[in-house]
Order: sequence, then structure tokens, then C-alpha cells
Amino acid sequence: MEKDLIERLKKLRRDLEEHDEIGNQTKIDAYKLYDDLGNKPNYRNSSSEIKVKVSNDCPIEEINQEFFTSRNRINFMLDWALEVSPVLSLLQNKGNLPLDRTNDDFLEFMELLLDDYVEELKQLPGEKIISPDEIIFISSLNDLIIKAIKEYLSGDPALAGLVKKSV
Repeated sequence: MEKDLIERLKKLRRDLEEHDEIGNQTKIDAYKLYDDLGNKPNYRNSSSEIKVKVSNDCPIEEINQEFFTSRNRINFMLDWALEVSPVLSLLQNKGNLPLDRTNDDFLEFMELLLDDYVEELKQLPGEKIISPDEIIFISSLNDLIIKAIKEYLSGDPALAGLVKKSV
């Protein structure tokens, strides 16, 4: 997620905390942010107070500037954008299987892939999603995976299995 978008989301959160009423500019900002999100929250499956209104007499409520007159709807969008969307983007961009191997050297390919994955984890906004300690743990798991691959490629799959068991 782009730093500019993250800053705009955080600014909107601060604005909500500082003001009791939802002003016109807040609604405009909320809708613009919603519109700019790559992964948008699904308001249809949310709790009744923020859910998109649907009835037999009229079509589904349109998500526009007026949709964001509710503090709960804006907070839902902010939470989604700052906590859920980055994880979805990471999985869509780095965890989408099967992977296309761009390198003939399997070990080098895996090292680059796992290092890139850890770097992406470090870019996630806030520690609510993943803490620095968890990133260190994942990095150590990556090291064990690489060690197991090296043992296997050196012709000793039994040692690769021992590395696996120590995880």
C-alpha cells in the first residue's frame, strides 16, 4: 500500500477522533479513500449498523459520498484498509501460487523469494498486523527452509529432514 494512501487513512482516523460530527469534507475524504483502495471492504457481509441496505423495493444502496455519513462505516473502511487490505495485497502479490521461477538456480530463486516476502512483511502498516518479533521468527523459519534445501541439494536429504524437524 502506498505511503500517501496510508497517511490519508491515518489523517481521516485523526479527524474522526477530533470531531463529534461527520462533516461534508470527512465524507468526501472517506469516499475518495474508499475509491482509491485496491481491495475494498465488503459492506454486504458486515454487521447491520454498517451494512449496505438492500430491500425488495429498491436496488442495493450505492456506495458514494453519502454512504459515509456513519462513523461506523468510516471506521470499518479504515480498519479494513489499514489491517486487512495490506495482508490481502501481500498474499495476492507474493503468495499467489503456483510461482513462476524466474531463475534457473533453485536455491537462489528460493532465497530471493523468501527475502522478498520478509521485506514485504516489514512494509505492512502498523504492528497490529504483524509484530517485529513475528517478522524475526518468520525470517528464522526462512533460514531453516534454505538450510534444508541446501542439505537436500548437496545430496543428503536425511539431514534436510532433520532441519525440518527442528522447526
